[in-house]
Amino acid sequence: MNTQTLSNTDRTSWKRIAMVWNFYLPYTRKKLIGFTILSFLVEGMMYYAYTYMPQQTATPILLMLSVMIAALMSFSGLVFAKPRGRELQTLLPALGMEKSIVIIGYVAVVIPLLLSIPSLLSWLLGSLYTERNVALLFGIELNASVVVYSVLMLESMALSCLWAVLGTSRKFAMRNGILAVIGYYLTLSFASGFVTGFIAGIKGYSDNFMDDYSQTIYSVLATICGIYIIFAMIKCCRIIKHGI
Repeated sequence: MNTQTLSNTDRTSWKRIAMVWNFYLPYTRKKLIGFTILSFLVEGMMYYAYTYMPQQTATPILLMLSVMIAALMSFSGLVFAKPRGRELQTLLPALGMEKSIVIIGYVAVVIPLLLSIPSLLSWLLGSLYTERNVALLFGIELNASVVVYSVLMLESMALSCLWAVLGTSRKFAMRNGILAVIGYYLTLSFASGFVTGFIAGIKGYSDNFMDDYSQTIYSVLATICGIYIIFAMIKCCRIIKHGI
């Protein structure tokens, strides 16, 4: 392997980014294929449940399958806890930013896209069950703030996992990545309750409270997730640059 020295003034090179991607590809290829197959399989089961099963039976199945997809995305950063990657990636003749593009891009872009392809195709073809399933998860009618929040929530959970994995010695990386996702989810649940209670205290609670203020609540939560994503990405980039 070429171990040429790279100075801080070197420009980002797509050729070196491709080299870093090829380094990780041998032990991510099967996962990428598996994620794609699984996403289409789960989407097919969700469509079948929604279309052909009674609502009382379909609802728990849809919830279970949705949680499965969310978990796959949230824990995608665990792939970088592998010992081989942690030992050899320091030898890559690439800038920290180039490594960051590949590692963060895998977690925040590649995996979410693979898992979203079936739902996007279904939505483009005019099926409404995907939209209704998202609404089912949150218990309210679908709106833009719910969509944005759901996307940013999953992204922030995935980056929490990656941050913990990268910032931990390989012996505890897998464990800490899992704990980071659980901890972040619990923290976000507390934040959701606090925001809802705070707005209810100001506006007053009523039977139609969530219908009236869901956009405000989820807009605030989306903002919190967005700020956290920026912070987590900066932390991950620093660890990649200095630690691996």
